[in-house]
Amino acid sequence: MKKIIILLTCIFIFSSCSIMNIKNIDSSVVLNNETTFCIANDEDKIGTVKNLRQFLEDQDIYIVPFENAKNAIENRPNYANNIVVKDIEKIFNIKNINSVYSIVLDYQYERVLGETIFKRFRYNIVDLNSGKTVIYGNSHSNELGNTNITLKTLAKKIKKRMTN
Repeated sequence: MKKIIILLTCIFIFSSCSIMNIKNIDSSVVLNNETTFCIANDEDKIGTVKNLRQFLEDQDIYIVPFENAKNAIENRPNYANNIVVKDIEKIFNIKNINSVYSIVLDYQYERVLGETIFKRFRYNIVDLNSGKTVIYGNSHSNELGNTNITLKTLAKKIKKRMTN
C-alpha cells in the first residue's frame, strides 16, 4: 500500500511538470503567423496527433493535415509564377508555401494506474521545402510525463519560438 501511495505521489508531482528542450539547428529559420505546420505522424490509440493539433490551435498556430502540406510542396512549380503559387496555397490551405513545416514525433507511452504517460518523447520540426530538420528537442520528466502536459508544453514552446 505504501508503494502505491509513493507511486501516485510521484505521478502527480511529475505529471504536472514537463521539461521540454528545444534546439535550433538553423537559426535563420523564421517561424511567424505566415507559417503553416502539419504533423507527420499517423494517429495512435491515445490520440496524440489529435491532441497536439488541438493544443497548437489553442496557441493560434496554423496547422493543416500532413497530406495538404505534402501535396502543396509536391505541386509547387519549379519556376517563379506567383499566380500558380497562390493557387496552390489556396487549394491546399497553406498560408505561405515558402514556410511549411512538419512536426515529426518519436515517442513511447504506457498506462500507469489509469494515466497515460510518455516514457520517451522526441520531436523534429522539418522544413518541407528542403527536407532538413530545423528544430529538434525532447522532453525529460523522469519517465512520468503526462501525455497532455507534454504536448501542451511542446505547443507553447513552438509558439514562443515564433515571431509576430
